[in-house]
Amino acid sequence: MNDSELTMRIPRLYKRFHRKLMKYIEQASVTEENLLINEYLRAENLILKQMCRIRFGKIRLSREEKICLAKKAIKFQKWHTNKISLLSPGQIVKYSNAQAAQTHISLGPTKTPKKRMTALMYQQKILEIIDEHPTWGKRQILAELRKDFPTIDRIFVGELLYKMGFWDVRKKREGIYWKDWLKKHEGITWGGDFFSVYVWTDHALVKYDILFFIHLKTLRVVIAGITADATEQWLINILKSWTDGFCPLGEDAKFLIRDRDRRYTKEVDWYLASIGLSPIKIAPGAPVMNCVSEQFVNNIRRDCLSHCVFTSEEGLRMVIHQYVDYYHKYRPHKKHDGGFIMPREKPMSLIGEIKQEVLLPGLLTTYFRE
Repeated sequence: MNDSELTMRIPRLYKRFHRKLMKYIEQASVTEENLLINEYLRAENLILKQMCRIRFGKIRLSREEKICLAKKAIKFQKWHTNKISLLSPGQIVKYSNAQAAQTHISLGPTKTPKKRMTALMYQQKILEIIDEHPTWGKRQILAELRKDFPTIDRIFVGELLYKMGFWDVRKKREGIYWKDWLKKHEGITWGGDFFSVYVWTDHALVKYDILFFIHLKTLRVVIAGITADATEQWLINILKSWTDGFCPLGEDAKFLIRDRDRRYTKEVDWYLASIGLSPIKIAPGAPVMNCVSEQFVNNIRRDCLSHCVFTSEEGLRMVIHQYVDYYHKYRPHKKHDGGFIMPREKPMSLIGEIKQEVLLPGLLTTYFRE
């Protein structure tokens, strides 16, 4: 298409558009509502036209301008507010009234701003509560603080107590620590426990339970019984035999540390008391309180039982008693400065030929000088 043809076609398009626009205006009808909207938009556009002359800064209406818009917009119904591009009529009236109120000075009393609390002020308040109630815990301190400060955060109070050194201000239970008690009474205290070993029999795999007691000071071990049916009555029968005859724990035994096994019933504790042993039950989930017994179980499993496969009860009894003898006479112990629990019949010689003695083939051996 040439340039001359293009210039001739453009006026034709304008004429066609102008013809359609004039036809629409002649047929259109303008209501009173549309006139009100147009009048409002005209006033709004005049104000915006003056404000657009400012190159920078936010658009802010003066009091007179807001009142002018409010007089026009207050005539609309609520469903026409979405047609107003700048502000709704209610907002215009609210802003104009607020600006009018700023021009007058109030002579009445005004609200003083609330004093903002700092962490130091909270610490001083906490110290006052602790001084008045030294045995209170964290929850009681938090409840007392919320009487004056209902919205104070629980985690914030906990962090303040931690920084102040009062993480748990509750008074601790009187008495000595468990380690100190064991060290003080280890000469008259024994520890008792069970451990289990599986044996392959002709019929099935049977679990045998071994009951043992260990002296805390000398680490001497007593195997009380080995059975495949370790019940409460079996344990009572063992204690009955001790009451009638000789007690292998000795006359100095006064305390027995035991776990929370169900086989230790009230009747079992009564029989323990009848032979002079006061049972001490450890805390739930705290086997470290009976650590000497647990250490012996660890030793016998690591040194011997974990390397054996048992096919009879007699073999199990022979191995356990052989290990206990080795544990007493041949195994060095740190608590005895590398010595033995029971001294040998013959003293050790520092000269002579080194000989080997086999206690359990492939497991337990000892060496000595002839």
